[in-house]
Amino acid sequence: MTSERHNVVFRGRIFEGADPQKVKEHICSMFRIDMEKTESLFSGKKIIIKKHADEETCRKMKLAFAKAGADCEIEKAGTGDPKPAVSEGQGRMKTEDDPGKPGFQSGSGDLRPSEQASDEQQARMATNPYSTPSADLVSGAGMVDAGFTGPRKVPAGNGAGWIFAGFGLFRKNPISWIFSTIVFFVVSGLIQVVPFLGAIAANLLNPVFGAGFIMGAAEQDAGDDFSVRHLFAGFSNNFGRLILFALVFFFGAFLVMALLAVVMFTVMAGGLAAMQNPALFMNMSPVVMVLFFLILTAFMVPMAMVYWFSPALIALNDLSFFDAMKMSLRACLMNILPFLVYGAVFLLIGVVVTGLAAVVIPVTVQAGKIPTVLAVIPLVVIGLAVTPVAIASIYTSYRDIFQSG
Repeated sequence: MTSERHNVVFRGRIFEGADPQKVKEHICSMFRIDMEKTESLFSGKKIIIKKHADEETCRKMKLAFAKAGADCEIEKAGTGDPKPAVSEGQGRMKTEDDPGKPGFQSGSGDLRPSEQASDEQQARMATNPYSTPSADLVSGAGMVDAGFTGPRKVPAGNGAGWIFAGFGLFRKNPISWIFSTIVFFVVSGLIQVVPFLGAIAANLLNPVFGAGFIMGAAEQDAGDDFSVRHLFAGFSNNFGRLILFALVFFFGAFLVMALLAVVMFTVMAGGLAAMQNPALFMNMSPVVMVLFFLILTAFMVPMAMVYWFSPALIALNDLSFFDAMKMSLRACLMNILPFLVYGAVFLLIGVVVTGLAAVVIPVTVQAGKIPTVLAVIPLVVIGLAVTPVAIASIYTSYRDIFQSG
């Protein structure tokens, strides 16, 4: 990859056949900006969406716009002062705002090329003090590198922030989140009823359901409501890539676990004798047990890193399963400290909930003679609240690491 820097330029062009309103709504959601600011992007003038970025980042931004139904261009950045590229003057339009090309329509409503527009219209636009300048809105309007920008390193404390932000999404619509979680568990349980194939199918569909939750969280974050329909959104959005990812990931996980099982049985537990006499495991040296645990961790942690962001990257950014897995691993490796904080906070929550359950439930049952089934209801409710928060926190961690602004 070259060291040349590029700008991503947008002139309000919408692909022919695309619904302008839906395109604007998609871009509004993608950049998490209000509709008024989104409308300003479709003035027909040159607006720098992202400046002085590497070619790969610009290509990903162009792909995101194409998915929305709009076209942006990649231009070589200037070698001078990297300040916002303001127009040469408010009194006249820049000539580089080139005419519309076949296959595009102007977002401003005038389908004619700019040089064919009436002199009167150009005069009104040129003298309008409120018209959108040909400026870098990335830095000039608070949209700092908005959208997908690739992984970045964030402070360790952000790990706890992901959980609180996830709770914030859950709190906006707790009923839908809880109901969707229940539906997910019920559907997964029904799938697993099928002998052998059910368990395989459930594992393969988990990333698809996970992508649905992530897409729902993203839409809610953009101002829409989260609903149970989002649970199934992954079936209509990059379903093939999600399934391919699941196949590759779980086949790799199976190989790893098979290898560890072979090591456990043949090296650490005395081979076939251990298979015939499981009691031998009880006599294993603590050092051997710790060693096996460390080996297991050494394999499982990278696998968790590969999995963590992959469904989101496939569903939200149209990445291939292989690129998503690589980028997920890279992002997690860059942010080990935030993930350690994240895990510690969730561990603390688990300890508190488990401790309360261990103390409160027995006392409640004995003192009030309440059936155990009723006594555990509060614990089930807490679990149904914690699970959606954990799922939403996957999205908030993705947002923090892959999107800025």
